[in-house]
Amino acid sequence: MDSIGIVNGFQWIDGSFLENIEVLENRDPNDLDIVTFHGFLDTHILHNITTSFPEFSSSIQSKTNFLLDHYPVDFTYHPIVTVEATRYWLQLFSHNRKGVWKGIVQLPLNTSSENELALDFLNGLGI
Repeated sequence: MDSIGIVNGFQWIDGSFLENIEVLENRDPNDLDIVTFHGFLDTHILHNITTSFPEFSSSIQSKTNFLLDHYPVDFTYHPIVTVEATRYWLQLFSHNRKGVWKGIVQLPLNTSSENELALDFLNGLGI
């Protein structure tokens, strides 16, 4: 996200992996569900994103290319739209299909130094 100019906001990550679906239903998760709350993108950055990374704004392309159900929310667009989008995604992500409560992972954007440390750690595992 940093490299394409999306540095203000956070992502909510959800999916059956949060329910331990591998053990409960003896299957791998099918995908990840992601909502990116972002803001303060100028028109030049938005144009670059839509041309160089169309999956960011197309849930169909993100699902096809990356197995991600991705939905962007521009929190600077309009306060009521932001509240309604947040309410919708929170209701959807906070329960599994059986109505059991579950969590949501929130990742901040613009964490370059933390990303480098994590990458160094993962590379050091020798997997």
